[in-house]
Amino acid sequence: MKLKVKDVLNIIGKSDLLEKFDSQFLDLDILGSDTDSRLIAENYIFIPVIGDSVDGHNFLDSAFENGAVLAIVKHIPDKFQNSDFVDKCIVVDDNLSAYHKIAKFCVDKFNGKKVALTGSAGKTTVKNWLFKVLSLYGLTFATDGNKNSEYGLPWTILKNYLSDDWDKYQYGVFEMSMSKSGDISLLCDIVRPKIGLVNNVYPMHLEFFPETGISGIAKTKAEIFKNVDVAIYNADTNKSDVLLDSIVGDFINFGRNAQVIKLVDIVDNKIFVNINGKKFDYELACGPSEFAVLNSLAVLSVIYSLGLDLQTAVDYMHNLNLEKGRGAKLNLHHNDKNLVVFDHSYSGQPDSVLCAIDDFLVNCKNYSDNRKVFIFGGMSEIGDDSVNQHLRVFDRIKSSDIDFVIGVKGDAKVVVDELLKIGRKAVFFENIDAFLSVFDDFILDNDVLLIKGSHYGSQVFRIVDMLSK
Repeated sequence: MKLKVKDVLNIIGKSDLLEKFDSQFLDLDILGSDTDSRLIAENYIFIPVIGDSVDGHNFLDSAFENGAVLAIVKHIPDKFQNSDFVDKCIVVDDNLSAYHKIAKFCVDKFNGKKVALTGSAGKTTVKNWLFKVLSLYGLTFATDGNKNSEYGLPWTILKNYLSDDWDKYQYGVFEMSMSKSGDISLLCDIVRPKIGLVNNVYPMHLEFFPETGISGIAKTKAEIFKNVDVAIYNADTNKSDVLLDSIVGDFINFGRNAQVIKLVDIVDNKIFVNINGKKFDYELACGPSEFAVLNSLAVLSVIYSLGLDLQTAVDYMHNLNLEKGRGAKLNLHHNDKNLVVFDHSYSGQPDSVLCAIDDFLVNCKNYSDNRKVFIFGGMSEIGDDSVNQHLRVFDRIKSSDIDFVIGVKGDAKVVVDELLKIGRKAVFFENIDAFLSVFDDFILDNDVLLIKGSHYGSQVFRIVDMLSK
């Protein structure tokens, strides 16, 4: 679809500026957008962000040098007042709101079925799996990578709108993230989905919910149910009652405690489910850990809600695997050592850590003769409950046959200290650099590794990066 400069000015309520520009400029095609001046290309819109320490408006010159056709700004710094691009800086009260108006304009021209999903963990995996499965039924697009925030979602909408297929897509999958109350509602106002899915609710971003705790998180996740035709939720997750209470109208639930998409059993690698009275069984390429199985049930719930042929989706399940940082199994060779790595290094919230441990232990059944090593980066964004949440991880490790735990940064030390008290093998490093410098002293040939931790906090993903070189 086409979007011209004049369209943008009209959409954001700046039609009074049309007379300011010549027709050739107004008819220029918009080719993309970004909030990062370094990623701006020819005929992009630049949306500068005012952060805690950096004001993107100070990089207007860089954005225009890189090809920006417009910048939608809150202000123009004094140093740019006499620049040759100042006329192309469109000043508005709230440039994020303007960005959302552009995204809404694009969504209004979307003719397909809109599915929105959120969750505390695994939502990107579900989004990626859902994209693959829905593509069996028709042309589908999904949000790019983890572009699921108030800035990322409009970016991905505009990117896809500007493709040649926007009016041909039959299905759109919109992943949505949150950190505080109202975040999901804001994104739903842009997308206005017909199907809303909450994959799970875990105690993440607790510092933003000091009074309501995990119930407040569940209620914020449930904002995705606003005005949908069908609400889908995990019947086994924390605060599933809060999710159910938030639903007005039709719903589908999934899990062991569900009435609609019911997990009956997992035997060896086979998963048995009952979908509204009809029995199915399948396997997953990534193995049948409880976490992966529930993700697959979320996918089947969407297929069921759309009235699509379930057997087509079930027959495809054996192709679904996990991706780098989100549970991928990697066979790596490093300094004459052969290693099997289960890479869960993208995030490190409490319940996702527990799920990763369970996934690891299920997969380690195939490596009974190998040493099992858990490299654990300290968890973040869990507020004053950090010690207790790390003790939950200790309890899970204590009851497992994991041979060796390497803690990296922060309250991972709590886990290591408790393990040492009971005679388990463990060691702690203050930061990732300290561990990387002695990696070969602690990791043996044929070790099976689980790598899990806060992405930006502990940076244990750098271990995978090093091993992959």
